[in-house]
Amino acid sequence: MPNTRVPIPAEARRAMGKRLRRARWDTNLSMRELADRVGVTQNSVAHWEHGGLPGVRLRLTLAKFYKTTERELFAEFFDAMDRAERAS
Repeated sequence: MPNTRVPIPAEARRAMGKRLRRARWDTNLSMRELADRVGVTQNSVAHWEHGGLPGVRLRLTLAKFYKTTERELFAEFFDAMDRAERAS
């Protein structure tokens, strides 16, 4: 699994946060409801929606919950990983 220490530009983090917020809105869930369903705190959901990156297990959980792929839901993270790999 990719190393999460690769720097992700602020605009990419904002884009991921917006995608996560849109996915939550599309399922008509509050932050609290999503948090309860995936087993985290409401603060964690808020953190992700403001550009924080969930750990690998939670990324997989969220992708499964939203019926998508981890790569699609966190595209900018994987793009940053791909760029870092090409640069090394």
